[in-house]
Amino acid sequence: MNCFSSILEGEELNPLPVIPFPNFESFCLLLKKLRKKLLVYGICNCKHFVQTYIDYLQACAWESAFNTLHVFGGLTDNIYFDIREYTIAVIPLIELQAVMRGIFLPERIRNDPLVLAYNRHVAKQMTLINDLFSFNKENLNNEVHNYINILNKQIPLDQSFAMVFKQANECVQSLIALEEFILKKYPKDPMIVNYLRIGKTWVDGNLQWSILNTRYGYDYFVVHASVCEF
Repeated sequence: MNCFSSILEGEELNPLPVIPFPNFESFCLLLKKLRKKLLVYGICNCKHFVQTYIDYLQACAWESAFNTLHVFGGLTDNIYFDIREYTIAVIPLIELQAVMRGIFLPERIRNDPLVLAYNRHVAKQMTLINDLFSFNKENLNNEVHNYINILNKQIPLDQSFAMVFKQANECVQSLIALEEFILKKYPKDPMIVNYLRIGKTWVDGNLQWSILNTRYGYDYFVVHASVCEF
């Protein structure tokens, strides 16, 4: 992970270290090409994507370790969502899309706790939806990194599902409220609307994809679920 992070931060690393990682050289080459393309937009405008992508890589390492040890079911809510906030990967994707669309927010807005909370709620809502739709398939394959497993340690399975549905809808309501607060706070910034729209699109798109896709072989939610769209 340190090697990948170094490449994104601009280190040349010639020659590459010898690391027993699948397709290591190809992935390093991909990151070098990505770094080169980002420079077109100005490195200052790309620093948030670079940092969030590095955070994502680190969280993937944590998730892999927890999964290998089969301890996900024993994690607390906070630790689980702290990790999944990054491994769901939507925050670096939001930042990458912002760069590619030329949406550059002033630092005072980007670092506003309301804006940071908005992105965290996007990640949490997508995590909850993913965990709902993927639980059946993951459970059959003895994969334990799912919030329903954590809840099921304390309450019955049907109540665990109901709790996740409830939290997913609450996330959407929080996103609606946060968007209203942010737009009232920065009414004259033309970029903020487009920036928030990226997260909104991910929330709606993820839900629609989960309902329509046959990846999980699971249509229960189409008939019985009532999950809010944003």
